[in-house]
Amino acid sequence: MTIPHWSEPTHVIQILRYIEQGSIGFLWVSGTSPAVSLPELARARELLASESLFLVVNDGYPTETTDLADFVLPCACGVSGRARTRTSAAPCTCRTRLPTRRMGFTGKSGRPIPARDNYEYAFEAWKECSRGRPCDYCGLGYDLLRERGGMQWSVTEEAPDGTERLYTDAVFNTGHDYCETYGHDLATGGAVTTQAHTAARADGRVHGSKSCRGRRRRRTLTARTPCG
Repeated sequence: MTIPHWSEPTHVIQILRYIEQGSIGFLWVSGTSPAVSLPELARARELLASESLFLVVNDGYPTETTDLADFVLPCACGVSGRARTRTSAAPCTCRTRLPTRRMGFTGKSGRPIPARDNYEYAFEAWKECSRGRPCDYCGLGYDLLRERGGMQWSVTEEAPDGTERLYTDAVFNTGHDYCETYGHDLATGGAVTTQAHTAARADGRVHGSKSCRGRRRRRTLTARTPCG
């Protein structure tokens, strides 16, 4: 009845390890296609297709991951956003009601979840949730999206036509009071703590991990992901 959550969310690579070990036998994939996006694709696809795993996928389009699924939940897409900052509206022929109502989800009071069953309500809620974050959608609307055929966030009163390029002022979302996560150490995989990130004084700069020093010098941006 209750899914325990005592720590950071499990990384997708660790989820694959649990599938391989047999401790995960059911996986529900939503809004992504791991059969395309993950490293070591041959291994990932083999695990997703394994007989020991029951794979459920909901998506608005057929993908390589739906091809591996045991059960597919087709969903209508009202508005879709991508990590490349492009947001698009679905065709006008898509359903206007949220399919989640059909599953009968209710809160402790017995009221249905979500409170309303149309995409406009969900989109307005997401716009408010995004306010002030890197992907601010506050200035977006269905009519504008359909007129433009898609727009690049952020779309706000200050940028009503969208934002073609991010970080043109060379100020990044690395302030300790703005980040939602501080990344992971590239050598150990351990999460960077609030104290460690604050001590590093990123302060709007791209922050390189100390573990990057060596022959293959890499840099990682410890900031909230663009889509969040």
